[in-house]
Amino acid sequence: MTADGEHGDQVGGNFGGEVGRPPARRAGLALFRRRYGGGPGHLLTMVAGLSLAGYVISILAGVGHPLEILLWVAGAIVAHDLVLFPLYTALDRLSHRLRPRSGRPPLVPLRNHVRAPLVISGILLLMSFPLVFGLSQRTYLRATGLSTSVYAGNFAVVAGSLFAGSALIYALRFVLARRNRPQFVADDREKGPDDAHQRAEG
Repeated sequence: MTADGEHGDQVGGNFGGEVGRPPARRAGLALFRRRYGGGPGHLLTMVAGLSLAGYVISILAGVGHPLEILLWVAGAIVAHDLVLFPLYTALDRLSHRLRPRSGRPPLVPLRNHVRAPLVISGILLLMSFPLVFGLSQRTYLRATGLSTSVYAGNFAVVAGSLFAGSALIYALRFVLARRNRPQFVADDREKGPDDAHQRAEG
């Protein structure tokens, strides 16, 4: 976890953490982690990933040119690992260095709420850009009998939904963080750093 993610958990009401949960729930989560080896989120992600993989395999089994599709998927994976991953990792580190340095960490770090939908949208575009930009119209029509004209709009809807959902989650986390923020923090901001320093010394 990044440093700003840790600050977000500490300042933002321990969002996603175990502090503040009832003892029985913490004990249940601890038992689950010992038996399974990870959290419930990891299990849900694995189940969703395996379900998606099974669905894709069932589709590939019914198309006329599965080898071409598999080659494209393999090429997309290689391109992601060798080109896109180093690129957005470098951009992420650059954004971390360029962000303003303030005395207090933000109530809720904005960085992950921009990074997550951006990376997911980029991977989806990498996997489907021939369909999104209409570059494989003939091959797709020959294999499926369908047109690629709907893919650009569908991609825009998916990407927009990802960013809108991330913005909604950020807004909810921000409201909860402000509501759960200790009162003395708000008082310090109202009185200013000098008054807060004097009160700390007293």
